[in-house]
Amino acid sequence: NPLGRFQEAPLRLAGDLDAPPLDERRGVSEVRAVARTLNAMQARLKNYLAERTTMLAAISHDIRTGLFRLRMRSEKIDDPVERTKALEDADEMAAILDDMLTFARSDQNDVGFERLSLPSLLTTICDNLVDQDKDAVFESGGRMTVIGDPTSLKRGFLNLIENATKYGLRARVSTERLPDEGRVRVTIDDDGPGIAKEERDRVFRPFVRLEDSRNRKTGGTGLGLAIVKKVMDRHGATIRLDEAPGGGLRVMVEMDLA
Repeated sequence: NPLGRFQEAPLRLAGDLDAPPLDERRGVSEVRAVARTLNAMQARLKNYLAERTTMLAAISHDIRTGLFRLRMRSEKIDDPVERTKALEDADEMAAILDDMLTFARSDQNDVGFERLSLPSLLTTICDNLVDQDKDAVFESGGRMTVIGDPTSLKRGFLNLIENATKYGLRARVSTERLPDEGRVRVTIDDDGPGIAKEERDRVFRPFVRLEDSRNRKTGGTGLGLAIVKKVMDRHGATIRLDEAPGGGLRVMVEMDLA
């Protein structure tokens, strides 16, 4: 059904720019012309994203070189208080650069997905945080296999769990199968101040920082949750914020099982 293909094409491209192009040989001349237009649009978008990432990488490299020199000079400051402040500023700028580049690259689907154990991934994240003296506990709901990019999924869940330990004092992570849906839910609870209901959608926008304890003073760049949202969108997962039982923030991520 040619019209059905055109109806699905924009939705397909919105989720995956690496999706196979439409067949330009099928249908009447008008249908073939529209297929060529959609395929050309897909190619231009992919090229734009690749050029944007290359540009940001080049800018990041140049700025990082300057930051390295600045850090070396800062270490020679005699006043220990001023030296510490200067080094912290340099580290913060480096963190912002890393997040900006990661945010830009999260649009690209250049890494192949694979089968992976979700409980193993979450266990590794929590164990690593415990080794850093952070309070993170994982309770597995059984064996669960998903399809995804291990590197980006690990970064996404690490951001969420680390946020819980940073802003909410502790992270309680659990998994459960959703009945009759072929999906898994990952729940992350903390004991922090939570996020007001009217702010919960806004925090996933780039460079948004809240005005209470979840702000820049705790080291955030305003890109962490935006990166998480892109990672989860790429994996067909949904992410939702709610109030945890007894207070605090609850984060729920739902994704398909393999």
